[in-house]
Amino acid sequence: MTFPKAILFDLDDTLFDHQRASTIALQVMHAEYASTVDLDAFSGKHGEVLEEYHQHFLSGKFTLDQARIARMKILFAAFDRHIDDSTAHRAASLYREQHQANRALVPGARELLDALHGQARLGIVTNNSTAEQHEKLRALDIAHYFDAIVISEDVGVTKHDLRIFEIALEPIGSRADESLFIGDSWQNDNQRALSSGIA
Repeated sequence: MTFPKAILFDLDDTLFDHQRASTIALQVMHAEYASTVDLDAFSGKHGEVLEEYHQHFLSGKFTLDQARIARMKILFAAFDRHIDDSTAHRAASLYREQHQANRALVPGARELLDALHGQARLGIVTNNSTAEQHEKLRALDIAHYFDAIVISEDVGVTKHDLRIFEIALEPIGSRADESLFIGDSWQNDNQRALSSGIA
């Protein structure tokens, strides 16, 4: 393959260091609301329920706020801590505040974007809420690198539907076989892109 005409990126844990922000946010929330619970166990369970309720949001089963509150209630219940909606909302709000306050790029991401900008058309394909992802892009100051930003809530399909890659490539003016996708998850990102004909 020659140098690609277009390069599409996932956002979370590919460019945005979600793992770092999530770890710090969880530590602060744990200290405030669950300090008697083993942190490693609490963190492991949080990762499970975060993924589960993110999928519930993407499928339309919950709004983002509903998913955040339900996630906290399930997380605490796993450690025999049964919290009401008000406490779950406060815990979720603290987590979100800390997550936002600790947004950062994955090491080397800006240098990569600087090197690629102008060499290929760049795009983002990401699953999440439109407001959430645009907030991240503003905070990270990287939106200007991209010729297309495709967010699942905006277009009504997630990366499970191959049409999302077609939607991203259309404004860029690149065919799938001229394009490359970079993501952190083989199953959710790279395998789906390959199925659409993108390298």
